[in-house]
Amino acid sequence: ADDAAAARRREAGEALEGDGTPRPASVGIALHGLWDARCTLINELHLPPDALPLMAPGSYFRTGSASGLGWGIGVGLGIRMAAPERTVIAVVGDGAFLFGNPLVVLWQSLAGELPLLLVVLDNSGMASIRAQVRKAYPDGAAVRRDDFVFTDLSPSLDLAAVARAAGARGETVERASELEGALRRGLDAVRSGHAALVHVKLGATSAATTSATSAAVTPDASAREPDNAKQRVARFVEARGREQRFAPRELLFAAGAPADGLHFVSRGNVKIVQAGAQGKETVVRIAAAGDIVGHRSIFSLARYRASAVALEPVTTRFVAKADVMRLLADEPSFAAMLLQKLSEDLSATEQRALYFHQLNVRERVCALLLMLNKSHGARQADGTWRIALRLTRKELASMVAAAMENVVRVLTELRKAELIREDESVISILDVARLEAMLPGAS
Repeated sequence: ADDAAAARRREAGEALEGDGTPRPASVGIALHGLWDARCTLINELHLPPDALPLMAPGSYFRTGSASGLGWGIGVGLGIRMAAPERTVIAVVGDGAFLFGNPLVVLWQSLAGELPLLLVVLDNSGMASIRAQVRKAYPDGAAVRRDDFVFTDLSPSLDLAAVARAAGARGETVERASELEGALRRGLDAVRSGHAALVHVKLGATSAATTSATSAAVTPDASAREPDNAKQRVARFVEARGREQRFAPRELLFAAGAPADGLHFVSRGNVKIVQAGAQGKETVVRIAAAGDIVGHRSIFSLARYRASAVALEPVTTRFVAKADVMRLLADEPSFAAMLLQKLSEDLSATEQRALYFHQLNVRERVCALLLMLNKSHGARQADGTWRIALRLTRKELASMVAAAMENVVRVLTELRKAELIREDESVISILDVARLEAMLPGAS
């Protein structure tokens, strides 16, 4: 068991690498070196607990992240009051911290002589709420648009200054290398009778971690068991994956390049393209946040069979092929997920082939717009649907295997018929029912 725990700590320790910004796993690693038998951890965030020796009764408290947000810091006061010999460490997100009435907690800590260490992991949002929306509505507009209303907490407040104003020690951390020192100083303050707050500003990697694995491997935010299969997969991707960012039109990988891993898309849209016999580009599919890119080639081919290109600023976590194979061996649920994605891809390919053989250009364009609306559309207040993609006419033409001038003509006709609206390469469907009626077989 000790060897397994050490292995998990080594795995989590890799989260310290990369761009140097802190991640939840970084906090666990830093706390491990400061932990003693009197410490109690309150975890109101997806802090991976594997790095800590949480074996003794009373050393660990956890609740569902998306119900009763703000529970953690108040519970910390209660535990400190009930067990004054304990060193209480409450690790919470910035949303949970704000919901927990922090000024009252800090005042009560001072007035009641109940020192505790508050560690606030700031991702400028409420990731737990986003995770619950993904779980309840995996095909909903919020997930398709990657736009979760009322969960954005930017700009970030200076929480360390808030703590100092309330008589506590306050410190801000923006680099993983600074974590252990800041936590040590905070614990020293608590052990000398003063409350302390460490404000940890997570980087873009951690802010997107819950959505990085998104619909594919999003952890169940309300799960109480720390060994849930989805959580293990998500932790694996977090620990073994490497954040990569791409500018619009930048290649994630090129056809013919060695198929050396998978990209877990956490932000933005990616087009998968193949070149035909005459070198003409065909857009095979559009991958959005929550999708996996590269899975068609990694298992059966030594090289990627298609290219992946960012349509807009894109962030992914790249997991090397050897680590993917290891995850497949350890987690049957991950293998089942990939099989499901391959099946969905095959079904979409078969449907596209049917359209190309049986529909004319006008019908193919209508069918494509309806498919894109299903995967990337968002209903607007006026009842229209906005397809959250910026596609050029050339890209649309390649997706329906038609000449660009013919696609332009069809789009013009649809616009004049008030079926669609175009705004800077973004298409909105004004009447879905009428557009569906353009297809053969529609009643």
